[in-house]
Amino acid sequence: MTKFPFTNLRDEIETLTKTYRESSTLRPEVLFRDFLPTGYRFTTLTSVDGRFVDLVIFAKIHLGMIVTLYDDLADHPRYYNPELLKYLYKLNVGIDHVPARSLALQDQKVFNLARYLFQRLALLLQHFPHYKELFPVLRFDLEQFYISNKYSELMTKLPAVRNLTESRLLGPYNMGMVAAGTIDLMASSGFDRRELGTCREIFILGQRAGRISNLLFTLRREISEGDLTNEILMTSSENYQNPLHQEFADILTKLQNQGIQTFSTVQYATGLQALNQLHQNLEGQI
Repeated sequence: MTKFPFTNLRDEIETLTKTYRESSTLRPEVLFRDFLPTGYRFTTLTSVDGRFVDLVIFAKIHLGMIVTLYDDLADHPRYYNPELLKYLYKLNVGIDHVPARSLALQDQKVFNLARYLFQRLALLLQHFPHYKELFPVLRFDLEQFYISNKYSELMTKLPAVRNLTESRLLGPYNMGMVAAGTIDLMASSGFDRRELGTCREIFILGQRAGRISNLLFTLRREISEGDLTNEILMTSSENYQNPLHQEFADILTKLQNQGIQTFSTVQYATGLQALNQLHQNLEGQI
């Protein structure tokens, strides 16, 4: 089996963070150095081969950076850039494009950053035993994220289009957690492909739980930025956060009662609870 392409995960994260911030400084470094590595470690499936855990986390940090980069261009009023996103949506794992000449110099830098992240991600995934089998699934997962991001674009451009039904349906894909689960399965030597559909149902539940944490603990930052895409802002109820807390608890209970062989759903639920606490601890910092 091919050995890891690095010896120290923290050093690799540091180098990657510097590369990211050379082209985009919209988010604080704590997001990339602390939140993403810790959150991905909490939620990595128990089925991931121990030899691949650090490599999986590093691959998912690339994914998280892609999600962050696209998200800021869709819902941050100051950096809203549908023209650049139009070209960014042409990229995917294993699908590359050169930047359009019509793009401004800074936009070309951002586009090339996205290309770099996708190219590195594709190379990292090749180390995993189920890479080839699940590669088209991951591409689909990223297309789902693109649909979510396009909805954020639309809400930024036309706030009147906002509604809870679409936000609850599309918003969770902005977390990229189904895609992260697919990466975990790629590196799971004991993966039972007959459980793939059930695994994805579990990831969708986990993604909604992650979305709830994000909604609750980034609300103040988003209000200060003028970001109107937070689900909580789409209701007139002053107590809307209470049912979100209850929904989160209900999801964890449902996950704990899932019976599959590929990975421990109890541990996955525990990881989501830890992720929720991490969100709360870093409220105002990410």
